[in-house]
Amino acid sequence: VLGSAVLAARPPRALAVSEGVAPDDDAAARFARHSGLPPLPEGFRLTDYDVLMITSEATRWDQTSFADPGLDTTPELLAWAGRRAPFVFSQAWSPGCGTLQSLAATHSMATPSGAALRLERKVWLGELLEEAETVAEVFRTGGYRTLWVGHDFRGHFEENILGLEQGFDLKDLVRPGDRLGDTDRHIADRAIAHLDRLGTKDRIFGWFFFASPHSPYEARYPDRPGATPLQRYRQDLHYADAQMGRVLRH
Repeated sequence: VLGSAVLAARPPRALAVSEGVAPDDDAAARFARHSGLPPLPEGFRLTDYDVLMITSEATRWDQTSFADPGLDTTPELLAWAGRRAPFVFSQAWSPGCGTLQSLAATHSMATPSGAALRLERKVWLGELLEEAETVAEVFRTGGYRTLWVGHDFRGHFEENILGLEQGFDLKDLVRPGDRLGDTDRHIADRAIAHLDRLGTKDRIFGWFFFASPHSPYEARYPDRPGATPLQRYRQDLHYADAQMGRVLRH
């Protein structure tokens, strides 16, 4: 719905020319009516807040503690939602099933078909084009310091999935080997260090992108089942959740 509202209010130039789509002045109001978003608190000002966007690879809702608390896969996020979060959204859909499509849509605030996106023969290869306006660019224009801390598994974000750095003052990517290992712990360490260094003077928009639930799955905890791929996936999910919890608590 958000993507549709953005497209209606500000259609891409190519789409507007080829399809004759005119801007829709009612799009923002229609989104407010139908999205189910709660109203912001009285006197809310975005500039009173730092903003963190935390994402994780390959996270399946049905394997989280939100869907089944008995799995104990994401206790940190579950506790955060119950203790600190004013809003918890129980229904959400990824813009796409691929990293590039999902992240390009998220960062450019559009649907994948409406994003300024170039795809190659393999669907996970391509680039968010420079003409796209990104969340980080909007925040930076508003006076925020912007940083991206995440993984660069197999060099994908330097070689295959391009253009997501637009608007970031600082990019700090952890590049593991063929296995992810302690990548998420290093991401959390660097994220915390950057927050400490940057957060004393300026407002921050930070994107922290964790990797562990992505294959190949690893058995990380001897006291948890790890014989099957699904069991190892759940261990990876628990590990990523623990690192996110470190950042949130900090």
